[in-house]
Formats: sequence, structure tokens, C-alpha cells
Amino acid sequence: MDTTMDRHVTALGAVFIAYGAMGLIATIVILAIFTVGASFIPEAELGFLVRAFGLFIAGLIAITEIPAIFVGIGLLKRQSWARVGGIIIAAINIIEIPIGTALGIYALWVLLKPETVALLSAEQTA
Repeated sequence: MDTTMDRHVTALGAVFIAYGAMGLIATIVILAIFTVGASFIPEAELGFLVRAFGLFIAGLIAITEIPAIFVGIGLLKRQSWARVGGIIIAAINIIEIPIGTALGIYALWVLLKPETVALLSAEQTA
């Protein structure tokens, strides 16, 4: 059964995976920038604080992006739990202006449709 919402759920799963992967790449870049930048600071304590701040920021990004990848895989496999996870991730993404906001709005539109609820729960019983 290839419906319009079926294609939207597939697209959303792929976009969640891609967005999460880009976020993990950004995490690596942030870690590298803060680590290299801290090496140019002559005061050891301040260099440590810069590295710690970079690790904190990278950790915050990773905390949101790793679950997005798992939810994307769950949506592609039509797992019912992925709908709830997707709604949570969409709500978090809304504050990430502008791309995250667009993705969050699209995800909420897809995941809150009755057709999507029926699609994901039908896949579990089939």
C-alpha cells in the first residue's frame, strides 16, 4: 500500500537520518575547533575551560542527533514507537532556526496526521 503519507513517512525517516548525520559531523568539527583553538591559549586553566566548553556544546548536539538517526531508521522500518520519538525530536528541532524549524514543522505535520497513526500501527499488526 503506497499512499501519500507512506511516502512522507519514508522521506521523513531519510531526512531525520541525514540531519542527524550532519549534526554528528558538526559535533566533530566543533570538537576539533575548540581543541585546536585551546592549544593556542598560553594559560593552561583557560585552555582547559575552552576544551570543556567545546565538549559541552558537542555533547548537547550529539544528544539530539543520535536519537534522530535511530528514529529515522524506525520510521523507515515503520515502527510505531518511532512516531512518538519523531514528535519529540521535531519539537526539539523547532528551536534550531531555520532548517530545524522547517524540519520540525514538516515532521509534526506528517506524524500528527491520522493516516500516519493508522499506517504505523497497521504495520505493527501485519
